Parts: sequence; structure tokens; C-alpha cells
Amino acid sequence: MLIIDSQVHAYEANTPERPWHSVPNWPPHVTGDEMVAAMDKVGVDGAIFISAFSLYQYDASYAVDARSGAARLSGQRPLLGKPRGGRDADRSPSEHPLHHRPHGDPAAAHAARPARACTLSHKPYPFPDIWDPIRRLIDAWGVERCLWGTDWTRAFAVVNYEQAVEPFLKTDRLSERERAMLMGGACAKAYGWSPKKG
Repeated sequence: MLIIDSQVHAYEANTPERPWHSVPNWPPHVTGDEMVAAMDKVGVDGAIFISAFSLYQYDASYAVDARSGAARLSGQRPLLGKPRGGRDADRSPSEHPLHHRPHGDPAAAHAARPARACTLSHKPYPFPDIWDPIRRLIDAWGVERCLWGTDWTRAFAVVNYEQAVEPFLKTDRLSERERAMLMGGACAKAYGWSPKKG
């Protein structure tokens, strides 16, 4: 099964050469190489890399640099940054993280994304209470239009990367076909991109 995380954020340490706009409650750095290492540890084959707007604002240069060095991070999304009107390419403020449509990318405009679902749990790992809302999302949209994503590193304060991946790999609430589609198949189709395994 091909696993593609549809939403990750990587960034370097705050430096005078590439200063952060704000300092979030995230690790001091998660470079592209560190993100790929975390993905390797849990068997994630690739990811859609979204430039961290809270850190870099309209400067997508780190995303471009990191993508060049880490081919398993897709280079399609970082270049979107903020589309017309300054609206965030990934989410408008009014959209719920369990039921939002990506903006700025026509191929994914009609997709729901259970992003950062584990952070909404009221129960500890493996977050058993996320499945009723996710099941409603899948049933309403169809699994072919749902993109799984961790929203790592924004989810750092609540879960580590492994905890954001494992519940989706181990749940009995998804059939094998649904799991394959949710964990990578729908993302590969929406973006027309698939990482090379291995």
C-alpha cells in the first residue's frame, strides 16, 4: 500500500538568514531531511509539503530548497503559498480540520481531508473517539475524495508523528480498500503525483 501524507510542514531553525515571522509551539526545527526520516520510521512513502506560513509568510524559498534535497516531498504545493487575496492555500479560518477542502489546487478542490484528526481526540492514543467523525466524513464524501494527512508539525503539541500515523494503519474501522485509498490512493489521484517506493 502506498502511503502519502497529504499535509506536512518542514522548516529550518530560526536564523538571521531566514528568520521566522512568529515562533509557534513546534520543535526548533524539522528540516526536509528530518521529515523524511520521520516518515521512513513509520513507513510513509511520500508527502505533500506545505510551506509553513506562520514561520515564513510569503517566502517559499525553504520549501523549494528542501524539496530539491528530499524528492519524497512533493514540490507541487509549496509553490502555492498564498493565492489571490492572501487566503491560505490550505485552509480558510472557517473550515473545520476534519471537513475542509484544500484551496488553490484545482485537482484537490473537491476533496475532504481528515487532517490533524488525532489532535481532536478527547481520549489518549490510539485516539478511539476520532473514528465516528471520520467514518461520517468518509460516508458523506466517499473515500476516493478523502485525503489523509497529519498536519505535522502543527500537531506537535498534541501528538508525535508516529502517533498521527499508526491509528490509521491499525484501525478496524477501515476496510483494506478504504485504508489504501485514504492513506495514499486518493492523494496520488488528486495531485497526479506518486512517490517512488524504496
